[in-house]
Amino acid sequence: MTSRPRTRRQTLHLLAYAEPTVEGMLEALDDQKLVSSDYHLEFPDLGGIPALLVHGTGTRRAGWCGEASATTGVAMSYTDRSAGAVLLLVVDGLVYAVSYGAGCWLIRDEFKDQRFGLRFGVRQLDSDRIRRLVHRLPGRRGRQDSILVPGGLPIWCYGLDGYTSVVGHIGGDLRHTRLTFCLDGTRRVRIDGAAGLDTRLGVLPSDLVADIRAIAKICSERAPDPLLESIENIFPVTDRKITGQLDADLDELLTWPVADAAGYLSPVVPMSRMDAFLSAHSLTIKIGSAHPRLVDHLDLRDFLHRTQCQKPGERAAALRRGEVRLFADADGTEFLGGSKAINWIEATLPVGPRRFFLLDGSWYEIAADYLIAMRADVERLLTVIPSLDLPKWDLQRDERSYNQHVQDVRPGYICLDRDPVQAGLHEAPGFEVCDLLGPGNELIHVKRAKGSSPLSHLFSQGLVSAQALATSPQARERFAAKVRALPKGRNLPADFQPKKVVFAILLKNGADLTPDTLFPFSQVTLATTARELESRYQIAVEVIGIEAASA
Repeated sequence: MTSRPRTRRQTLHLLAYAEPTVEGMLEALDDQKLVSSDYHLEFPDLGGIPALLVHGTGTRRAGWCGEASATTGVAMSYTDRSAGAVLLLVVDGLVYAVSYGAGCWLIRDEFKDQRFGLRFGVRQLDSDRIRRLVHRLPGRRGRQDSILVPGGLPIWCYGLDGYTSVVGHIGGDLRHTRLTFCLDGTRRVRIDGAAGLDTRLGVLPSDLVADIRAIAKICSERAPDPLLESIENIFPVTDRKITGQLDADLDELLTWPVADAAGYLSPVVPMSRMDAFLSAHSLTIKIGSAHPRLVDHLDLRDFLHRTQCQKPGERAAALRRGEVRLFADADGTEFLGGSKAINWIEATLPVGPRRFFLLDGSWYEIAADYLIAMRADVERLLTVIPSLDLPKWDLQRDERSYNQHVQDVRPGYICLDRDPVQAGLHEAPGFEVCDLLGPGNELIHVKRAKGSSPLSHLFSQGLVSAQALATSPQARERFAAKVRALPKGRNLPADFQPKKVVFAILLKNGADLTPDTLFPFSQVTLATTARELESRYQIAVEVIGIEAASA
């Protein structure tokens, strides 16, 4: 029996801004860290692949000894030792880095491709089994949301708006990929993608290089998963006139009093440093020539304290040259790592009606493609093959008559049109749960629409009824009782929870329901409603166009 190749879970970085030479690889390493610890440089033979290995151990006095001795009266003087290594190798003209232990802190942040792991993830993750998502909401005072679902959920359950938020980390199950770990096709592997790609890679040199090539091929040649592609839809501003204006505005903002600047500037944690920041007990902020400022938390005033001292036109540049460094102890002696100070500041600035934000030192436009995003959501909802077989609509029938007709000619359908449930916030006059209850207990909302207004009412009805059933035990109980009491009723559990909402629409006089024929305002309302139902309540949404019966 042939044994499986050895693999190890580790993080791979693409050092896109490093020259593929020995000098270029050395420049991508933190020389201060190398000098302060006992690290060695070697040039291993990886079968003709240029490589540099840095390995060693750092030793320092444990920072907690003094306080522990003062509290207990027991003399303690221990040292902490942290071993690590980083392997840099050139594959097909690009520099990659694989770290071991504390070696991850040796790689300078500014040399990393900050979207490398994400780029692979949006192409190769199973969009139905996303486990972790971290995203930033520009203009929300540095707010970042981190969601972890160990068992995984479809991406739509996360309520991600890829056009008004910026994803910095995504994790989940990998679809079958020609990596060493899953070549036999029997094992699934989990990955986490951010600046780096955390996954199982081959241990032998030939397997490691083959895995890197397979990953690079996917990143360069494969299209993103349609359900994940909006994660990549952020583009730096390339118009030099606009970036020049934004840089000038930022330079001016960096002199404002904290209370005034806080409307446009916020301290943030770079997504690539999130885990390290959570384990750090102190940090230093160095901007300009002054001594680094040791603090125990991020505060905008600590950045402005130094930028306000710089000359006009040089403040933003000083922020770009400055550095924030993280420490594992409160005294700032156990260095973890750091990155440029500008990566720790978010700026949200207007230029006319447009809004821009600063991310990792580059300018991006917020919601430039918001209507395009709405359109993509509508296309997703309208292009699914209908799961329900609804009869054609005789144009002589009104909605009530059509819903009753469906119940008469399709087994398993129950007409609930104009039969409200009185419960909770809707005790009087009640709320209409649905027009039809489908054979799989789908909540079906039916509308014959000649304009946007009736459809807005339809989508609102679907959202309100789902919210009521999801949040009110009384509403669930009374709805189940109503269904049970109807002539063609059936038993539902008292705690019935809807799994799908269906919007069934006869458009105008029977025109095909497509993104082109659906009213523009209705597209926005539909997309917003679907996102709320899917993300907040994990209720699937389907839209079905009803055909008109021929005369």
